[in-house]
Amino acid sequence: MIRQTFTLRRISLLAVSLMLRPVVALEQGGATGAHAQEAQQILYRCDNLQEKSPRSTIGVKLYQGYDGWFFRKSDLENLFEVSDESLAAFKRVNEALAARGIHLVLMPMIPRGIVGRDKIPNDGLLSDMIYDPDFSARQFSAFIDALRQAGIDVVDINQILESAPDFDHSSYSFAADVHWTPDGARLVAEAVARKIRQIIPEKPNPTKFETSLSGEEVLIRGNLTKALNEVCQDKVPPDKLATFKTVQALTSLDALFADVAEGGDGRDLLHIVGTSYTDEALYYNFAGFLREFLKADVSSFSVAGGGLTDAIYGWTQKSGGLAKKPKVLLWEYSSLREILKENTIVSSAIVPAIFGACSGDLEIAAGEFAAGSNFAFDLPKTGERASNYYLHLNFSNAALTGFHITYRYADGNERIATFTNPTRVARLKDLYQRFPEERDDTPVGVSLQLENGLSTSGNVQLCRFPIDAFSRRPVSN
Repeated sequence: MIRQTFTLRRISLLAVSLMLRPVVALEQGGATGAHAQEAQQILYRCDNLQEKSPRSTIGVKLYQGYDGWFFRKSDLENLFEVSDESLAAFKRVNEALAARGIHLVLMPMIPRGIVGRDKIPNDGLLSDMIYDPDFSARQFSAFIDALRQAGIDVVDINQILESAPDFDHSSYSFAADVHWTPDGARLVAEAVARKIRQIIPEKPNPTKFETSLSGEEVLIRGNLTKALNEVCQDKVPPDKLATFKTVQALTSLDALFADVAEGGDGRDLLHIVGTSYTDEALYYNFAGFLREFLKADVSSFSVAGGGLTDAIYGWTQKSGGLAKKPKVLLWEYSSLREILKENTIVSSAIVPAIFGACSGDLEIAAGEFAAGSNFAFDLPKTGERASNYYLHLNFSNAALTGFHITYRYADGNERIATFTNPTRVARLKDLYQRFPEERDDTPVGVSLQLENGLSTSGNVQLCRFPIDAFSRRPVSN
């Protein structure tokens, strides 16, 4: 069931407002009437782009805008729905991190149609769809509000842009690449730094970081540009980017060896998990700008192409990640619809991974298994709800890719689940799985089958979540 009801009412308002607009035909090669001047800014010949682009390597429908801009269909969304299940998944991550003393800040990326609104031809009246960037911006902010009402601290990039009237919105993103530019990354980093300093006030002796041009220029050859050159008659050149570097400003030799951890408790101030937007191996320098504005070091665990879950799941298992207990975790993700597909993974795998291996009263049962590819374990009866428990399996073989898990219940019924290790985060040796919640009772046995004929030894734990883990009050925004 979809939680939001505002979308249905505003669809009708959108339709009425667009019916009042003049309809002007626009072809890729030219235009007539009031839009002739704008149409002259169509730079490349890409005949029948909407029909041909789904057959490109990225397999999505594309639209050409002005000044060399191109949009994916997903960049031109009018509505941003979030289900009750998705909200519950984010809320559980928030509460799990809070139980570990970590403050979650979620940062959904704003769609390019909103920031590139001036580059959309024919006032958004496209050949096979209608797009209204003002309506889309309001819906994006409503999406942010829905997350906040669930108790999650969220960065609203649309509000950041609206609060910067002198910032050229079209400079936020590349024209023929889906990512933000360093200008966009810098604008958002400054606002995020202010938010984090509201959560964690600045330490007495801040560390100075300085950002400057690196002197190097790179060509941005993303998947969008590559796909365009598969289907367009004219060559679409890559965007050129002057890169930045951020370094610690040393005021003395002592500063070179100083502990840059935030405060005196040895905890890091901020970790980042996310996608290519915040991956330090790429060219946007978001983490560098954050260091400059925060006057503190940050660690990025983002993974290009990792989607919603790869980076945060890898972060839970890395020795420099969750084990360091940062004060704030910034979780960036780029596809707003991805949570609709992956809320089960978030709830069943990432939430227990945040709690990790259990001990003491939280360890209900434990055992070891010899090398093999098939394992079966009997589990003790708990007499409690399945949602209170999870499995933790540790493997000797870090090259494992996927698993088939079969849960067996006292009445003889079984439930089969499949789990795949994140493809872009290698060398993970732990599997965390919350019990299926379709049933109230816990399973009395579990069997595990490894994929691809691989073999491993290891150990298994049946863990209980802390009693008050999911009853915390919402964070403030």
